Amino acid sequence: YFHFSFVRNPFSRLYSAYSMMDGFPPPNGVRGRLPTKDFSFPDFVLKPNQRDLHTSMWPGHYERQETWLFSEKEQCPMFDFLGRLEHFDEDMRRILIHLNATKMLDYLDAIGGKIMPANSWGADKKKSLG
Repeated sequence: YFHFSFVRNPFSRLYSAYSMMDGFPPPNGVRGRLPTKDFSFPDFVLKPNQRDLHTSMWPGHYERQETWLFSEKEQCPMFDFLGRLEHFDEDMRRILIHLNATKMLDYLDAIGGKIMPANSWGADKKKSLG
């Protein structure tokens, strides 16, 4: 077996989780739930214990990435290759070469070697950083 995973810049990942909050609004009728518009990105970063008051999003979206990459007891890596989302195209090519996945490599070459992400989360949240 060849185990691989991808990580993301921690700041980008945290901001993405913050941006996703509006997609997981607190359930209607739950006492104490607050609208996300009243919870800024600095609040999200500095007040982690208040996040669940503003969203029903699973907390795994904003847990530290190492939670998913290392064994619990021994803290040993559970992967053979760790790619970075910021270098996804290059790192995926390395994985495909390692796996000798020639058909997938041919497809990657046919589309110009670039895999285009489809993510629009947080397009309206960027104003909160200003």
